[in-house]
Amino acid sequence: MVILILVDDEIVLRLVKNALESFKKERKSWILEGFPRTKVIFIKTQAISMQKWGFLPDCFFILNSDLKTIVDAIREKILSPDYATVGALQEFTPEAIENYIQLTINNYNLNIKEIKSLNKDFYYELDTNVPFEDLVETMLTIAHVKVKVNAPIRMPRVIFLGPPGKC
Repeated sequence: MVILILVDDEIVLRLVKNALESFKKERKSWILEGFPRTKVIFIKTQAISMQKWGFLPDCFFILNSDLKTIVDAIREKILSPDYATVGALQEFTPEAIENYIQLTINNYNLNIKEIKSLNKDFYYELDTNVPFEDLVETMLTIAHVKVKVNAPIRMPRVIFLGPPGKC
């Protein structure tokens, strides 16, 4: 049987820090996908580390979707031939796959709960069941408003958090 585990947080944090420092030097924008994806107890560590490095977001967008869409997206992603662990998951029974999906959703919900508690004034929940153009327009409006008036001109620093399987 194959066991799926997450990469150690210290390794992930070091890789993220190095990448963000490189982008900062080159004055490039960046997007973090799938971060934080960690044990819930380490989310505060990741948030504190990012603050120490000077990578403070202007806001978080939490993209919400209905449960059926999330479950279908996770199942489609993990059973896809392009997914890295497809060989391992094909060995699992349908019940094991459903358990994996439920565990993924539970971990995501715990992570989002912690992120909300750490960033009370800086997150916005958006419904993904609207036309894409409307969603983008809403995000651009919010991100623009959050940038301080007297601050130097720069791209807003935004972190997008969406349900598992959707990215």
